[in-house]
Amino acid sequence: FELASKLVKSSKNYELAMKVLDDTNSDEPVITGYKGFVYENMKQYKKAEENYLNAVERNDIGIMIYLGSLYENLGETKKAKDIYTKAYHLGSIDAGYKLAYLLEEMEENKLKENDKKENPKDNKKEDIKKSKEAKKILENLVKNGDDYSMVDLSLYYPETDKMVRILNLKVSEKL
Repeated sequence: FELASKLVKSSKNYELAMKVLDDTNSDEPVITGYKGFVYENMKQYKKAEENYLNAVERNDIGIMIYLGSLYENLGETKKAKDIYTKAYHLGSIDAGYKLAYLLEEMEENKLKENDKKENPKDNKKEDIKKSKEAKKILENLVKNGDDYSMVDLSLYYPETDKMVRILNLKVSEKL
């Protein structure tokens, strides 16, 4: 694994890295997950998905993030949401962020579509985040001690709301 990782990082030699990984004859999640990463970089997305899924079947939370990102990049939003949700429920803070950002993006896209139908000439955009589900995830992350989530959470309040100041003060106190 270490040799394959060095080959990828130093020379982007994905083919040789894959040969090294294949030679391990291992189906450990770290190996199959890294194979997924290498295949993704080789733009062999089906093989990447297969290898990621192999690791995910054994609840490898880190690989779930990679699989979710693959799905996002391929435009498979529902699959990305499902895998981020699974990883988040297994305790991944990173998956919580990814899920919150994805939910917010989905909400923004839905609002843009509605705005186009209702006000095709009005392009005003508010900077306040809208997804209640994403806000709830960030609140949960804060409650569980993730201080960085407070900054993102402050984006769910109008700039003049005192909650923005409170959240930002709490963050600056801790960081």
